[in-house]
Amino acid sequence: MNLQNRSKRWLAAANLAKAITAGTLESERKFREFGRPMNEQAQEVICRSALHDLQLTVEADPVPPGAPLHKALGAVVDALNDLTTGPEFRPRLEVLDRALGEAIESLSPIAADQDANIDDIIDELERAFLISLFITLTSHTFLSDWSEKWKQHHQRFLAGHEEHDLPHYVHMKTLIPCADPGPGRLHVQHINSALTAGTTVWIAGSSPANVDHYPELQSIVYSQWCAYIHAIWDEQFRSRIAAFFSTPEQPIEKNDVVSDFFGDLRLIRNDYVHGKGVADEATKVKLLDWGFAKGQRLEITTEQMLSLVDRFPRDELRTKPARRPEIRRKNVPGSVDAVLLEAFLATAAELSLDKNDAIAEALTQWLRSKP
Repeated sequence: MNLQNRSKRWLAAANLAKAITAGTLESERKFREFGRPMNEQAQEVICRSALHDLQLTVEADPVPPGAPLHKALGAVVDALNDLTTGPEFRPRLEVLDRALGEAIESLSPIAADQDANIDDIIDELERAFLISLFITLTSHTFLSDWSEKWKQHHQRFLAGHEEHDLPHYVHMKTLIPCADPGPGRLHVQHINSALTAGTTVWIAGSSPANVDHYPELQSIVYSQWCAYIHAIWDEQFRSRIAAFFSTPEQPIEKNDVVSDFFGDLRLIRNDYVHGKGVADEATKVKLLDWGFAKGQRLEITTEQMLSLVDRFPRDELRTKPARRPEIRRKNVPGSVDAVLLEAFLATAAELSLDKNDAIAEALTQWLRSKP
């Protein structure tokens, strides 16, 4: 899972800026060798435009004097602010170039951030949450546009307004339409079907008919997002929150850090990953009361996904977690035949039984059958 890390983002911006400053210094030196100093217009381009990525990083990921990253990046921020055109352009650009070099040596893209306060951790978690949600909710844009343009041309061909129809397959490696099926080629109707939502059919002389259909694309991207955000929360941020609040007198472990918000997303994720998209554990949600019914398919709407933005538990996560009581329940060790497991899960679902209760009943009966 991609590491969510402020120092990693700063390292990327610093590497890009270092390439620009080093290249500019070399270019400026050659200008002077030919007796043509770099004019102020060119210097202005470097100061204001070429280094825009670094300037935006200063704004997006600030490093105030008390922040852990200030030791590595404070000199970079100061040098960037001091950069100017005119006679001081080169010496000040050299200062920035040296500061960038030292910062790059200090930063590691895989080292965990030193968390100064709980707000830093929550900010980082919320950033990961919003970025992933933004990508999820817009990932269909290109595909929808491509499909709509194909359908419009196809309809014009059927109506006699186009001389030739477009090919009915698309090559996945090139996204170029092709005429014949084959390995790595997808029929456009499969794309259209995955994107299609409910519609109303109007035919002259008859009543309108509503055709309900939950788009396959939504199921794909929402299930992927639930798995991703659960992994980010569980593998990266619970331990950071625990480490921040933990003291020798009151130790806090990762499993002590709980959230109804992320707990609900875990339950939905479990039904997507393990339940083939059929509601089971999702019916036990505490906050996201989205009308899940046991045995029915998860059909989450875009509006419901957007509602997660306002539900993000910023205030809840600021509160020091309490030590959880020792959990007596444990996962069952070992493994079973895949066919037997499928039959067990299918029967439990058919009888509307909780899987944990069914496993406990099976173990109890096995123990009773032994001397």
